[in-house]
Amino acid sequence: MEKKGKPRKKQVDGLRAGKKVARPQDVSTNDIVLSLPAPMSKSKIGLAQKEMCEVWQDIMKEEAAFSRSSGPVKDDIKRLEKEKRRLGEKGGLAAGEQIAGLMEQQSERARELETLTNQFKANISGKHARADKLQSIIRSGVEYTQVPCRVEHDFVKKAIRTVRTDNGKVIEERTMTSDECQMELAQVEEPQAGDESTTEAES
Repeated sequence: MEKKGKPRKKQVDGLRAGKKVARPQDVSTNDIVLSLPAPMSKSKIGLAQKEMCEVWQDIMKEEAAFSRSSGPVKDDIKRLEKEKRRLGEKGGLAAGEQIAGLMEQQSERARELETLTNQFKANISGKHARADKLQSIIRSGVEYTQVPCRVEHDFVKKAIRTVRTDNGKVIEERTMTSDECQMELAQVEEPQAGDESTTEAES
């Protein structure tokens, strides 16, 4: 007589009887770049101090050049304003026409001053930004560099880790929130129709 054994459930790709089961390899990752502090040697800090002096010399040169080019324009605008006020006090048709001409000249000089000011700001903004960075390096002794990292969502351990890809060092590790756990559960695939638990007969 043929004997039939107990129905045996077949495990399919980490899923049992349609139930979602986390597997050790269920770790999703994504690559990011972080700005991380790196200690600097005394020689590098010395170079930063030297560069700071050079940057500030450049800033002072830009300020002096702007003062030379914008000074006469500012003086001319003030002169035109004075002349307008004088003619205003005088009054009369002729004075009104002259004031209109002075206003036109003043507007032209104001546009010229605006152009010079914008050029100066464009030239000096990068130097001020560099000086700010050097100040931070000199005072703190560290420099922030762009480092490639990997964020690992470990569903098995319910943890999220941030790891440096250059040396494998774990920068941060924390426990997943309940919402993050639910998001991870949704990523586990449902079993396909052909992969459902089957019953095998033993003889």
